[in-house]
Amino acid sequence: MTKAAFPRNAVLDEVGSTNDLARVMGEEGAPHGSWISAKRQTGGRGRMGREWRSNEGNLFLSVVLRPPREFPMTWVPLAVALAVHETAAALRPDADLVLKWPNDLGVRDRKLGFRKVGGILCEGVGSASGSFVVAGIGVNCAIAPETDQPTASLGVDVEKFRPALLEKFPGLLSRPIEEIRADYARASLLRRGDAIAWRDLRLDADAPDFTGEFENYGDHGELLAREEGSAEIKRLYSEEIKLRLKR
Repeated sequence: MTKAAFPRNAVLDEVGSTNDLARVMGEEGAPHGSWISAKRQTGGRGRMGREWRSNEGNLFLSVVLRPPREFPMTWVPLAVALAVHETAAALRPDADLVLKWPNDLGVRDRKLGFRKVGGILCEGVGSASGSFVVAGIGVNCAIAPETDQPTASLGVDVEKFRPALLEKFPGLLSRPIEEIRADYARASLLRRGDAIAWRDLRLDADAPDFTGEFENYGDHGELLAREEGSAEIKRLYSEEIKLRLKR
């Protein structure tokens, strides 16, 4: 067995991307639940390649997950998001914290609708050590960065948030899917009948948005929506669409 190129289960001062380091850890055979965190990162990224800005005092964490064969891979990001929500809610029970499908944590705001507090980026990897998932998690624990969308911070110490979250990973993927789905639905920003719009990323950029109503979450973690003017239920997958709420 080769020696790890850098520490595992450690907080580093500064890195490019914790996800990149966790990927190397996984390829070296790091077991389920192994993690790497940083006080600052210079090359963090979110869904669709968005930059995740680095502010010291916030959480930048990546975890190696090795799902059991019977656990559907499509549910891994939602299970991770739920763990982040549960941790945040325990530390800030006074905050109206919700999950915006598929991977955003935020606070419900009467004026702005949703202010983002954190996000999750899960990346599947196949390697000689076996397939695994890198779950990258960024949370505005102390500082809300300036971005092109409304943001907020939890107002908690990252040194309290990180260990509380890490406690959830050993048994994270042992939970029954129906339990995860029910808990995710309770934490969800969306409620049945809410008006939504979505853009199909497989179409031209100037294609019009689709509109409809949220119904539920499907068996594979997809979003179920009823398109406007139709009785048909659409199955929307996170890698194929960009969701926005209608106000």
